[in-house]
Amino acid sequence: MDGHKSCLSCGGSLQSLDQSYHYLECGLPNVYLEGVQSKCEQCGEIEVTIPNVPGLHRAIGDHVIRYGSLTPAELRFLRKSARLTQEQLANEMEIN
Repeated sequence: MDGHKSCLSCGGSLQSLDQSYHYLECGLPNVYLEGVQSKCEQCGEIEVTIPNVPGLHRAIGDHVIRYGSLTPAELRFLRKSARLTQEQLANEMEIN
C-alpha cells in the first residue's frame, strides 16, 4: 500500500490502520476510502497514501454519472475533474 515504509515526520515504522478515510478533498461529502491510512508507531502521526488520485477521481466520476441525477457538489466535482470553468461547462451543455 505505502510507497514508503517510514513516517514522513519522524522516520518511525508505519502500521496500516483498519478504518475508513473520509475523502473530503474530492469535494463530495460521501466518499470513503479503505486501506489508505497508516499510523506511526513512534510519534502517532497518521498518514494517508492514495497511490493513483487521477484514477480514483475517474472511478468516482464514473460512479457519480451512473446513479441518478447530479447534486451540485457532484456536478462541480465532474467539472473540476474535466478542468472546465463554469462558462466552458455551460457552453458544452449549450446552456445560455
